[in-house]
Amino acid sequence: MTHDNPSVTAFRGRRPYRPTVVGIVAIAALAGCTPAAAPSTVSGTPAASGTPAVSGTPAASGTPADSGTPAASGDPTGPSSSTSKPATAAPPSVATREQATLAMNPVDFNGTSVAVATFADPIKGRPVDLERKTPQGWTVAASAAQDGKGVAEFSTPYVKAATYRAVAHATNHKGRDLPALATVPTSRENQWRVDFADEFNGTTLDSKWRPRQTGQYFGARLCSAPQPSMSSVRNGSWQGMVKEADRARTRQVKANAAQARGVRVADACPHGVWDLAMISTEGTYQFKYGITAVRAKFPPQSGVHGSVWLQSYDPKGAEIDFIETFGVKAGIQHKLHYKKRGKPAEAGGYVRTLPAVKSPKWWNEYHVFSVEWTPDRYVFRVDGVETFRTRKGLSHGSEFLVMSLLASDWNLDRIDRSTMPAKMSVDWIRVWQEKG
Repeated sequence: MTHDNPSVTAFRGRRPYRPTVVGIVAIAALAGCTPAAAPSTVSGTPAASGTPAVSGTPAASGTPADSGTPAASGDPTGPSSSTSKPATAAPPSVATREQATLAMNPVDFNGTSVAVATFADPIKGRPVDLERKTPQGWTVAASAAQDGKGVAEFSTPYVKAATYRAVAHATNHKGRDLPALATVPTSRENQWRVDFADEFNGTTLDSKWRPRQTGQYFGARLCSAPQPSMSSVRNGSWQGMVKEADRARTRQVKANAAQARGVRVADACPHGVWDLAMISTEGTYQFKYGITAVRAKFPPQSGVHGSVWLQSYDPKGAEIDFIETFGVKAGIQHKLHYKKRGKPAEAGGYVRTLPAVKSPKWWNEYHVFSVEWTPDRYVFRVDGVETFRTRKGLSHGSEFLVMSLLASDWNLDRIDRSTMPAKMSVDWIRVWQEKG
């Protein structure tokens, strides 16, 4: 559903593309196409004899081995082949090559982080460890296996300001003994910088945010429109609301809708008139390429749709709905709206790979949603789990941020007044861009 084109009268979700390859975080700028460098050595201090580098009990089944706080909403392992093992000391020195890269996703997915290693000489099934540097040396944080393209994706507890490397195990391949091979050590801080962040502290919106489409009744929203009073900051979050309009506004809106549709006033807006929430950084902040993430909680009610999205008026831009929710009965989606040969086009649809979305409990919790936008792909994640990836509808223009809780005319008949008002809460929103 395109937010800036309310003339759309129906939503057509479709099953999202399911990647057959584990997600590759944007590494082109990091890896390039440089020739293989001569092997070097990464040194570290081995753990004391007989003692693992990170003490404690082995990780429980289904959780990464590294220490840290697990995600509040569970352990999102995503489509990777990441597996768990007890924390163990890693070899103190391993040969490294520049063509083996490790891309660290900067997002804190409710206590979980994502990393992707890529090796120039792929060996499908070759074990790879993600190792974190500690005062005692290198320790195994998570394990995975290369796919056919040399990619291994990891899910591990989020540890601030940590240094990591990925180590492909020594192996015998087609009769050749191959030594262990490591990526150059790196960190999120080395790869990414925060370009925008709002934690919604205080009681008023930062000046970066402005009300959007205030009082504009048009297209498929002749009976509903954003109002500034539906947006507020409280308890450390931005809160958007959908609420039935007062009598005076209802009379005026019904009269206008009747005239626009050529019907009697009594027949206009049969499901009521509603006040909505929408704010954006249009005119104050925009960016091109990077990772955008939001920690938010959306309403479970039918008839409303809470969203966080990117919008552009650049001819080379697109609308990137990186999270759009329709309540517990319908679910959530990722959607792209763009022009293809001058005509409107769409990509994406409902997320079918997260069964928990069908549980009311899921809607009572905060979740982290992200989109990685590069010149050649989008990668969407929910709580660190890759849920959609595509090269369609790529925006090459600047985008601004929008947060909204809407109700459109085509969906108003699904509203149960006894459950209203509907509310969404945003704990934080951030944009990262690659360094260099």
